[in-house]
Parts: sequence; C-alpha cells; structure tokens
Amino acid sequence: YNRAHYLYDLVRKVPGIKILTDNFYNEFCLGLDSKIDMTTVITAMKRRGINPGLLLPEASSLLVAITELNSEADCREYADALKRAVAS
Repeated sequence: YNRAHYLYDLVRKVPGIKILTDNFYNEFCLGLDSKIDMTTVITAMKRRGINPGLLLPEASSLLVAITELNSEADCREYADALKRAVAS
C-alpha cells in the first residue's frame, strides 16, 4: 500500500501523464495525453528493463501494480523511466 502510493505521487508529477484512479490499494491506472503514443512509451520502458504495467487497450491506459517487495528506489527508477519515455 505505502509503496504504491509513493509511486503514485511520483508518477502524477510526470508531464503528459493522467492518473485515472484516485482510490486504490496496490494498483492504479494511468493514461497519457493524446499526443503521446502509448506503444512508444511501453517500448522505451521495456528497453530500460522496466515493466511499464499491463496495457488496457480498451481504455488506452496502463495498469500499474506495486507492492512492498518493490523498493522506493524501484519506484523512483520507474518514474524516471516513464518521464524519459514520455519525453522521447
């Protein structure tokens, strides 16, 4: 719960990201501004060895799940990879 909310706070600061879930426990959905290609973001994150989450194509969103097994450093690495992927 705590790590998921930590990641949520990091991700919501990334330009171009839309958080689609307000109330959650260990997983939340995020979307992208219409000018950002989801496939490009997913590919860029995978190239960095980061699992971007589960693509929900019907909602044009990613389901991101995180637990206490993921460290705060993992959360920062995910947010950084997402920021770089969105900017590319």
